[in-house]
Amino acid sequence: MQREPGEIRVLYVGADRDDAAATAAAFEREDTALDVDSVATAGDVRSALETTPYDCAVATYDLGSTNGVELLRTVKAAHPDLPFVLYPATGSEAIASDAIGAGVDDYVVRSRADGGHATLVGRLRSVVERGTAEDDAPADAVDDARADNESDAPTDAVDEVLGDDETRRLRTFRKAIESSGHSIYCTTSDGTITYVNSAFESTTGYAAEEAIGQTPRILKSGEHGPAFYANLWETILSGETWRSELTNRTQGGEHYVVDQTIAPVEDEDGRIHRFVAVNADITDRKQRERQLRSLYESMTGWLDADSRREICSLVDRQLSGLPGFEAHAVYRYDESTDRLVRSPESDDPEPASCAEEKSSGARSTVRDVFETKRSRRCDAVDEGDLDVDGDVRSGLFVPIGAHGVLFVGSPEPDAFDATDEAIINVFTAALAEVIDRVDYERELQERNDRLENFASVVSHDLRNPLSVADGYLELARETGSQAHLDEVECAHDRMARIIDDLLWLAREGRTIGELRPTSLPDVVERAWEHTDAPDATLRVDCTADIAADPDRLQQLFENLFRNAREHAGDGVAVRVGQIGDGPDFFVEDDGPGVPEAERDRVFDASYTTAEDGTGYGLSIVETVTEAHGWNLRLTESETGGARFEIRGVARAETS
Repeated sequence: MQREPGEIRVLYVGADRDDAAATAAAFEREDTALDVDSVATAGDVRSALETTPYDCAVATYDLGSTNGVELLRTVKAAHPDLPFVLYPATGSEAIASDAIGAGVDDYVVRSRADGGHATLVGRLRSVVERGTAEDDAPADAVDDARADNESDAPTDAVDEVLGDDETRRLRTFRKAIESSGHSIYCTTSDGTITYVNSAFESTTGYAAEEAIGQTPRILKSGEHGPAFYANLWETILSGETWRSELTNRTQGGEHYVVDQTIAPVEDEDGRIHRFVAVNADITDRKQRERQLRSLYESMTGWLDADSRREICSLVDRQLSGLPGFEAHAVYRYDESTDRLVRSPESDDPEPASCAEEKSSGARSTVRDVFETKRSRRCDAVDEGDLDVDGDVRSGLFVPIGAHGVLFVGSPEPDAFDATDEAIINVFTAALAEVIDRVDYERELQERNDRLENFASVVSHDLRNPLSVADGYLELARETGSQAHLDEVECAHDRMARIIDDLLWLAREGRTIGELRPTSLPDVVERAWEHTDAPDATLRVDCTADIAADPDRLQQLFENLFRNAREHAGDGVAVRVGQIGDGPDFFVEDDGPGVPEAERDRVFDASYTTAEDGTGYGLSIVETVTEAHGWNLRLTESETGGARFEIRGVARAETS
């Protein structure tokens, strides 16, 4: 087949045929001068190399029954002059070291940031051109732009007469070290730096000419004491390889963390004459470890919170102090309004809620994540939708179970990967569990309170009418008077009403049903029909339609009407009206009213001043009011009677 001018023929070896073909096609899209064939087995590699004159071979590391380094050795044994590039999906110091030892020509870790292949494709032509130049040049002429600074580097042994195989191997080492993504430097036995690769320059900020002739002390951060370095020198001077995590400092003063390996190099007499240091930058990994540790430690404070709102506010404060999470938002779901509310809520009368109310009706990402319960990474974020402080260009949205959504943002584009998502998912899963526990404990406490009230009534409140009944029953036996039995019946009726009220509180508690459009005057009329007060009068001065549970609202009015009759007499006049032009309403009577000193006590369970009252009517009124999220206030009517005002009521939404 006729080759086009400038064309480079590449053999790509992938994990399987489909993956190999897709990657080969991606290479060709990146550079139209590439002609890439793909294979997926060692047998196919041998056949392809025997039949086609390739300029370069590229292989991923994970190849099923073998790996890229083993394939490299096989290919180099049969085709020593063919440039070979190892292209692992995930790099490591171990893979890089093995590849260098096997004679790799270049080592490129697949990059997520550039779409995966741009870095490799950009270096393929250089690899091929270097290989061609080396084939045409005598071994003792091998050099590069760093010759003036590298006279003492280990790879300068290529200037000696070592034979073609050894020279080629040393050339390969130099190329691999120079193109390595890890920072590598060499020193003499006393620690004087004689060589640094390009990764060292980009990581530390020191140019080669600035570092060579210095010692690694230029990188000291001050975070390690004398004992640390004493152990380092003792290890490498004994001929052993030293490895540890180390915090260094760049020329600009920034600290970074490396996983450092220092290996001694012996001369022909077995004496140590050089050291080679390989530094893998693990700063990002250490930051993630700190984040995980901080997140774990922050969870211990959640257990002291008493409500969903308090937990969300606490989480918001904690995230503000964690590295990498400064730009964030916690959205708490409010069941009463079906809204996701930014936490902590501000004192603004219209607090920031979620983007669904700011995006002209468009379904927001926050709402979508909450409803689907699936996290989402976004490369482009509209700050105006999120009410987040700081510059935000990318973000991660994660659901907090059925309780809300957590957003974490970054000023960098495409800043979050699958690991970040997994970390935050663990965090929010634990957060959801804690909120569930708080909700359960609150419900359990309310049940216990109702049971305690029940026990109080059984042991105390029923005892009085029961004693009255026993007394009149004894008189009836002694006198035979029917009037005494009537009193017994009245006492039994009162006990029945007490039991009914108590059971209602115990069963219903503070729960309400679905809020529906409810006609306030209609509910008032129905409640009055169930009130046994034929001599009383009712005046209805309200027309509003409100959002309420109509059954519970009727229970509220029935108890207020019964309370008016019990305290003001059978002929009481009751009025129900609206407060101003809004949906808030009041219920008032013309009775004696409630003394101001007693107003805080009237809502306590079992409190009553009426002879035939149960003491639970107003407790039920307060329970229904709070269950709706309304506010209840007892004051005095214009006629001096009792006036109950219910505020915070919402109008019914009209379709």
